[in-house]
Amino acid sequence: MTTAYPKTALILAQEGLLADIGEQFTEEELSAYVPQFLEEGRLINDKLYVFPIAKSTEVLFVNKIIFNRFTKDTGVSFKDLKTFEGIINVAEKYYEWSDNQTPDIKNDGKTFFMIDSLFNFTLVGCEQMSDNFIKYNRLDFTSPAFLRIWNCFYEPAVRGHVAVYDGYSTDLAKTGDVVCNTGSTAGVAFLPSEVTYADNTTEPTDFAILPYPIFEGSKKIAIQRGAGICCTKSTNEKAHAAGIFLKWFTAPEQNIRFLSSTGYLPVTVKAFEDVTAKEIDNISDENIKKLLITAIEMHKEYDFYIPPLFDDYDKLQKEYESKLKNIAIESRDEYQKLLDSEDANTAFQMVSEGAFDDFIN
Repeated sequence: MTTAYPKTALILAQEGLLADIGEQFTEEELSAYVPQFLEEGRLINDKLYVFPIAKSTEVLFVNKIIFNRFTKDTGVSFKDLKTFEGIINVAEKYYEWSDNQTPDIKNDGKTFFMIDSLFNFTLVGCEQMSDNFIKYNRLDFTSPAFLRIWNCFYEPAVRGHVAVYDGYSTDLAKTGDVVCNTGSTAGVAFLPSEVTYADNTTEPTDFAILPYPIFEGSKKIAIQRGAGICCTKSTNEKAHAAGIFLKWFTAPEQNIRFLSSTGYLPVTVKAFEDVTAKEIDNISDENIKKLLITAIEMHKEYDFYIPPLFDDYDKLQKEYESKLKNIAIESRDEYQKLLDSEDANTAFQMVSEGAFDDFIN
């Protein structure tokens, strides 16, 4: 047995190296698992080559200490963070609010929000709007959904309301350079316990963990990711033993113990129910507890999107994110230079002219 992501397992399955784990389970036993989690592991001819042991999705992390200071002066609330449009609106207000903290220094407002994976943001955003970003194994930039996503990222990134950064948002959270971010549930383990500011002062953190935002008027959809267990072809005895182990390891009592320290999601329906009814108060890590409460809510209310599997997927993701970040950074650099002589709106109009066409061509 080995752990593998579906994209890796697919290569092994195509070479005939993996066993169908589903053969070790009855239909009744399989019915105990979250259906979408099993579906992700059915790679060829409905055979179950990747068995779910833990899954992740994306959520919204918010530093309440900074956010609460901001809300006292502006009246915004967590309700404003339910949609991406709401977040972008709040990010603009936060930039203005933080800029006003230093009236003798112009245009030094702070960023509010970061998206850990711009590719996931685009994939899921299109799905939320009943569209597909990937069509025939290629990226489709022609839909109204993509234009809406572009507008939701490019302008606030250029104006400094949204962060553009090559690392993870938890790096910026450690220094207070972002207040909230979308990121993997597995990232809960990396949330900082305190913020260290540029002047070397520190303060503790207290994070709210909220459901993944949606685009206004769109469907509640979030991404589904996570590795699973694969079994290489071997003897019938070893295959049977693997089945016994997986049944034990994914039983609610073991599954809950595992996820209570990792930030991953339960894989059985009963484990979700037990976390709610019995186990939540026994979890000592407050961030894990908050995460699981939100995960349970999303499990009930959201559909989960499974990214497609094909050879160039990773290449498309890397190229897309690199190109999108580069154009945002280049535009922001030019925008900041123009602010010495132009007002903010004029400066943005100047740098954004033709940017979308340059990006998609």
